[in-house]
Amino acid sequence: MLYEMLTGQVPFDGESTQEIIMRHLTMEPDLSRLPVVYRDVVRRALKKDPQQRFADVPEMQAALIGA
Repeated sequence: MLYEMLTGQVPFDGESTQEIIMRHLTMEPDLSRLPVVYRDVVRRALKKDPQQRFADVPEMQAALIGA
């Protein structure tokens, strides 16, 4: 959601639902569209492994404030 709010685009797009799902599962998002200050936060929020993402909203907020 943050990626889309900052760029006006979704992080993964495709011709079909299946193509979009495969991109979610296999590709890294293009973060070059984001302001540099937000890239690390969005990168972590979009990690494939849930254990590598933020544990909760306050943790993500803290990262954003520190960005």
